[in-house]
Amino acid sequence: MGPAPATAAEVTRAAPGELLETALLITAISKDRFTGTVLELGADAGYRCASATLSVAWPASVPVVMGTIDGVIPGAVIQAQGRLTASGRLEPRRLAILTGYIQLRS
Repeated sequence: MGPAPATAAEVTRAAPGELLETALLITAISKDRFTGTVLELGADAGYRCASATLSVAWPASVPVVMGTIDGVIPGAVIQAQGRLTASGRLEPRRLAILTGYIQLRS
């Protein structure tokens, strides 16, 4: 989708309005948003769960550029690009479903 996803530290210190590219393991979904654990890309090209979480707005108009909207489920791995709001929620410009394409490491 774009540059390497932000680390947990980068997500935590991001300012409102900042553009973020982030990878998440979805942990919860509601009608208009989902929450996920931030994933960090390791030197071995595998992703690891970090301690940070991020809430993502989920309007139906957000394009899914890889996979389908049906892939946005708990346990799915997604990459989202968007701007951080003042409340700390990511307003995505686009989503990519990475489930099945990446490796999660412990």
